[in-house]
Amino acid sequence: MTTRVAAELGVDISTSELALAVRDAAGNQGYVSTPMRGATCWQNDAAFPGFDLQQLPVMFAELLEKLEAEGWKFDAAGTVSVSCRQHDMVLLDVGGQMLLPALSWQCNAATKEVAWLREQGVEEHVGPIAERFVLPKLRCVLQRDASLANRIGTVFLTGDWLAWSLTGARTLSSSDAVSNGLLTQKTRLKADHAFATAGFSNEWFPAVARSGEIVGAVQPPSTTDRTWHAIKQRLQGWSFVA
Repeated sequence: MTTRVAAELGVDISTSELALAVRDAAGNQGYVSTPMRGATCWQNDAAFPGFDLQQLPVMFAELLEKLEAEGWKFDAAGTVSVSCRQHDMVLLDVGGQMLLPALSWQCNAATKEVAWLREQGVEEHVGPIAERFVLPKLRCVLQRDASLANRIGTVFLTGDWLAWSLTGARTLSSSDAVSNGLLTQKTRLKADHAFATAGFSNEWFPAVARSGEIVGAVQPPSTTDRTWHAIKQRLQGWSFVA
């Protein structure tokens, strides 16, 4: 079996599968995938489909093992990036715990919220919005359960949550955020006006990470958190790129 040392790792998170693509310094490539797990609904309501993200690190570790079985090594530091379901909405409390499943692009319950936000003129700042976007989806969720507003610590996209879980860096990927009504179109900065209009706290939304920017380094595995241990053990010191 040929042994190759990985230099780049791409993580692809879709509705149907999780895939890892890897490449070494010479350009040799590998690819593994597995069917997506964790599909669920918030409050058992089919109008709010999403994913239990706690399944992701388990699947991720399984795929890294498959790559190793094919001769790939992760001995040298490299770069890791993620391509993800673009409209997943992740809500964490102040301690970093999930408040609900990651509501996906398949969640189109925010019809009234889209109409209301349009009436308020937010599209002048963030561009056209749709029901699957995080901006109206978050307002829809808070209209349904107002108690969440006092518990939210962070609003993420799934790719941001993955980056934070591995590096500890709390950021919003600009490419996903701008496609969810969370950034002002002209400046690519957080959409403060839209947040205030919708009744959101600006503090819920992390600083913006530009595409290609290094978010942080994958942290050493923790003896107290086994969820990410197998992944961090292999990718410790790798740079996570937005």
